[in-house]
Amino acid sequence: MNLRIFFEMSYSSIPVSAFKLKTESREVLALDTRSASYFAEGFVPLSLNVPLNTEESQEIINVFGPQQPVIIICESDKIEESIQFIKKLGYPFIEGFLKDGFLGWKNAGENIDLLITIEADELAMDIPHDDNLIVLDVRTPVEYAEGHIEDAQSLPLMSMSDPAGIALLPENANLYLHCSNMVRSMIAAGIFKQHGLHNVRVVNSLWTEIKNTPGIKIENTAPDPD
Repeated sequence: MNLRIFFEMSYSSIPVSAFKLKTESREVLALDTRSASYFAEGFVPLSLNVPLNTEESQEIINVFGPQQPVIIICESDKIEESIQFIKKLGYPFIEGFLKDGFLGWKNAGENIDLLITIEADELAMDIPHDDNLIVLDVRTPVEYAEGHIEDAQSLPLMSMSDPAGIALLPENANLYLHCSNMVRSMIAAGIFKQHGLHNVRVVNSLWTEIKNTPGIKIENTAPDPD
């Protein structure tokens, strides 16, 4: 038997109507394995982006534990690869995959969500002119201490299992999220949207690009070596 057919038979192809009931009741975690750029342009509400074969996606297990049932959203030719990847992230309880993926959802006429992405130079232009702008650094505390954007707040993705940090953010804030390569900030942005915070932008630049962008000041809080 073709291995792809075997995987499709082993896991349920979940129609849009059933998928919608499960996600809206928060019975399952919907994980979308498409690339971050495709996800940002349109995704199923309440779903989170864990692009295939990205090491940084591993941090999601610290937010939603391994006992969490999962439904996968993926491209039709990536079902086998997506199942293996989600298992590698630490989720053994996979209920299946959304029938026809995101396109099936969109073609059914369901609402879609999106994320605004910006480049580092756009962030540099916005910082001086927006009093409600908050830069959120979702990298680890160690990465933050080694160098971060001036006045940026540290809110590590790994800490978001506790919603208290998110609840403290002002409702009128314009949130600009960044990490090292967009993966963790995309996951964080999806979590914010689950909590009703929609005024979110993701910086679509590597940290090496961000810290070398004119107009962005970097500060270091790591202790000096002895």
